Amino acid sequence: MASPTEQFSQLSLNDMRFAASDLRQRKRRVRAVLASFDRDLVPSRYRPDIFERIDEEQSQRPSSEWVIGDDILGSLMQKGCHDPLTYGVLTDLEPAGVRVRKFGQKINRLLRREIQRYDREVPAVAEKSLRRRLVLEIAGDILALSRSAHDDLDSDLERDLHNDQENAADVLNNLTQALISVLRDVCSRDEDPYNSSTRRRRLSGGEGEISLYHCLIHSPPRQLDGPDFIIRALQKIGSLAPVTFKDADTRRKLRHIHGSLLAKGAPRVYRDELWGLS
Repeated sequence: MASPTEQFSQLSLNDMRFAASDLRQRKRRVRAVLASFDRDLVPSRYRPDIFERIDEEQSQRPSSEWVIGDDILGSLMQKGCHDPLTYGVLTDLEPAGVRVRKFGQKINRLLRREIQRYDREVPAVAEKSLRRRLVLEIAGDILALSRSAHDDLDSDLERDLHNDQENAADVLNNLTQALISVLRDVCSRDEDPYNSSTRRRRLSGGEGEISLYHCLIHSPPRQLDGPDFIIRALQKIGSLAPVTFKDADTRRKLRHIHGSLLAKGAPRVYRDELWGLS
């Protein structure tokens, strides 16, 4: 059992760590901690209802109002942002490096799951409009995950990386390889998986192709608001760890994908941004 002096020291440390961050930083950090224990949700998609509710006005209310009677995780998310002791407990649950490594593994697993879903479900849908709708749905989920890889590194997890320099390079390299692998897989899925004649229509200037490649890179529809698929996440990794893209094998993979995009007639802006990484 900790002595009174040790308990006081810990409380003082929690107070200092709490005071060293503003509410915006605490919100993102607490969200990243709790999302780390969720199998399927990355920080930027974790409990947006609670996240948006947390503000300075809430912090001035009685602490009893931070607790949601039937929601332990929502209660921890709110109280962790306003109470130094709760904030300290949450941020000490696991090392920063573990949290970031789990994030990379989660992003990789969720992206691979969507690719597998595309391969499994799309070829079985004969009706073109239904097939297009399914491809757009899967492409939207993949795009959201690729954006999360950027947004969460840019906010929730960047501080964790700085706090664990020893493992940061390996963690970011593993995430880079996962993103490059998904980019390669999307590039290779450039035909309607139900109808092989799609390729002949595309080469002859046809419109409205149904494939992951077309939805995410070649001609993203308005509802997907592209194209920035994977690129921004890789650029963020490059800003955090420039050495990542000095690796010869990584550069070779990126240049191979660039060549494939050139052959497929991908937008020049996209190709140029990818080339800039290699």
